Amino acid sequence: MSSFKIGVLADIQYEDADDHKKCQYRQSLSKLDSAVKTLNSHELDFVVQLGDLVNKNLSSFSPVLERLEKLTAPTFHVLGNHDFIVEDLEKPTIPFVLNMPSRYYSFDQEGWRFIFLDGSDLSLNAYPENSHMYKISQKALDQVTSKSEWWNGALSETQMKWLAASLSDAELKQKKVAIFCHFPITPDSRFTLWNSDKVLELIQSYSSVKCWFSGHHHEGSYSFLEKKHFLTFKGMVESELPTFSTLEFKENEVVVTGYGNESDRVLTF
Repeated sequence: MSSFKIGVLADIQYEDADDHKKCQYRQSLSKLDSAVKTLNSHELDFVVQLGDLVNKNLSSFSPVLERLEKLTAPTFHVLGNHDFIVEDLEKPTIPFVLNMPSRYYSFDQEGWRFIFLDGSDLSLNAYPENSHMYKISQKALDQVTSKSEWWNGALSETQMKWLAASLSDAELKQKKVAIFCHFPITPDSRFTLWNSDKVLELIQSYSSVKCWFSGHHHEGSYSFLEKKHFLTFKGMVESELPTFSTLEFKENEVVVTGYGNESDRVLTF
């Protein structure tokens, strides 16, 4: 296997609004400009945007997407909870605004399967309050026993079955798997998926899964559980620097290089 490199951006969370606590909403555009310039200096196969592209409002998307279009590598999006803080009639349009093939999807490259999950599949942000999906999401939240918050989300049973099928297929074809999701799933965090315990149990049953990459928790974190790496990237919206990373995939490791983000780290497997 030849090595290849990708870029990762997390929680850009732009809005034309004044700073709130540590969030510097307007400054995300200049930080993104700097990130795009540096990412374009690398030969990247693709870039992953890990969700919360905006803080709120449909009008916030255009300025950010205009900058992402300057990337020379293709961009793949993950849906975040803030991406759905728009008018009710606009909520179903967000995946189309981001030109996503589906709310969750995957593709294979160089012996790897890259899986992009929708952590807002069940969500109180992603659906109008009087909708059927909102009611199902509320029931899912009511059943949560782990530490989590209403502004997180969950994978539906349909998505869980899709994920299990994709992982089984990857295992059969002897592919390594990297999963991208806006939300972390490591235990004892208020930022995790509502059903993080079930998702964690599922992926731990497959040796093909090597990494879970997430955003959402702006401070970032890292865990190594049962031979799998769980890396949460720091949020650009809270950083004084243009926070982003490059990941170089090699035969038995992923080299993470941070630019104002997580310090350099080698994920071995």
